Amino acid sequence: AALARVKEAFGVSTVRVWGKPPELVEQVAVAGGSGGDLIGEARLLGAQLLVTGEVRHHQAVPGFLEDFAVAEVGHFASEAVFMPGWARQLARLFDDKDLAVQVLAAAAGQAPFACL
Repeated sequence: AALARVKEAFGVSTVRVWGKPPELVEQVAVAGGSGGDLIGEARLLGAQLLVTGEVRHHQAVPGFLEDFAVAEVGHFASEAVFMPGWARQLARLFDDKDLAVQVLAAAAGQAPFACL
C-alpha cells in the first residue's frame, strides 16, 4: 500500500525497491535527487521507508532489511514534484523582504532518459 501511494504522489508507474517495508508504514524519509548516502541516517531517525531519486548499487547491497525499504522513484521525479511548492516559498521570502523578484517554476517537462 505504501509503494502504491509513493507512485501516485510522485507520478511514476514503477519504483525500484530495496528491502521490505512493514505492512503499515508510519514514518517516511524523503530525499530528492540522489539520496543513497542518507540510508543510514533515515534508519537511525526511525524511517521505515526512504523515498529518493536514485541510489548507487553499493549503497543498497549490504544486507536485505526487513521492516525498512528504499524506494527509488527516479532522479527527475524526486525533484520535479517539489518545484511548485519551492517556487511559492521562495517567492514569499522575496516578498517578505520587499524585493520585486518574480519566481517561476519550470514546466514539469520530462526526465532526460527514456525507458524502452
